[in-house]
Parts: sequence; C-alpha cells; structure tokens
Amino acid sequence: MAKTVADWIQDLQSEDKAVWKEAVRALSYIGSDATQPLLDAIVNKTVPQERISQTLAQMGQDALEPINQMLIGST
Repeated sequence: MAKTVADWIQDLQSEDKAVWKEAVRALSYIGSDATQPLLDAIVNKTVPQERISQTLAQMGQDALEPINQMLIGST
C-alpha cells in the first residue's frame, strides 16, 4: 500500500533521521498537493518547523502558488 501525504507528514515527526529525511524527499516530489497539509502542520505545531521548512524549500515553486492563493484568499 502506498503512503499518503498524511503518512509522510506523520513521518516528519519521527526521531529516526532516515525516516524523516525520506518524508522530506517524498513530500517535495508530491509538490503542491502537500502544501496545505504542511501548512496545517505548521499551525498545529505537530512537526518540527525546520523539517517543514526544508520540505517547502525543496518543493520550491510548487509550494509558492498554493501558499500565495491561501494568502490572497485570507485577505
């Protein structure tokens, strides 16, 4: 069974560096579909901030458009 975005987000919480590094890699490949769950994890403080930042940085442009849309929609 393939992992979902939620599974990878949960793996970001792991104390095992190999596990959370793989989650960063997987989420960065998923791209914009992972942006909202990552932002939810920031708000809910369920995942160490530096791991989310690393993931979003690797996502690059894929992360920016959904974030932009959320910010525009919240004004």
